[in-house]
Amino acid sequence: MLKTAIATCEPEHTVVVPNYLSPLKSKTLFTNIQRLTMTKKVVDDAFSSLSIEVSDIEVESEGKSYTVRTLETLTEQFKGKRIGFLCGSDSVLSLQKWVEPRRILELATCVVMLREKDSQEDVEDYFNAKFESSNYIILDGTIHESSSTAIRSEIIGKNDVLNHVPRGIESLVKEYMNDYWSDR
Repeated sequence: MLKTAIATCEPEHTVVVPNYLSPLKSKTLFTNIQRLTMTKKVVDDAFSSLSIEVSDIEVESEGKSYTVRTLETLTEQFKGKRIGFLCGSDSVLSLQKWVEPRRILELATCVVMLREKDSQEDVEDYFNAKFESSNYIILDGTIHESSSTAIRSEIIGKNDVLNHVPRGIESLVKEYMNDYWSDR
């Protein structure tokens, strides 16, 4: 998703922010440090030539991660810069359940990656009905099948997820999956 968004939007700088705990989820499979480690490894391996960083601002907050708070922090940090927020269509179609969704759309352009079950029309209709005049971009012609929800379901079912994760972190994912299952 990130490669497509960067190629399409050509940002001056990119910040990847793993969250501590999504308010719409009750728990995570991997620890904050594990998620941060995997994210840094992927960014180092796949994006070393770009201006991209992994931020621990949500992980360090040690509480539920609210996108609006993160965007407020990033807006302050990058004063005068246009901010984009990359999100899968499956998540964006529940935006009305998020904390301060209208404020999120004021702070950032929502960059939407379509999921297999969603169409461009679904996303456009949703924004027009719930958030008229909002600022969003649907990445043209892109459908990304893997989602964090699907990957979590596979891990819980003790299924192989390595074809769903970026190259370079397969061994970390195996190790962390073993840690997860040994704690059960």
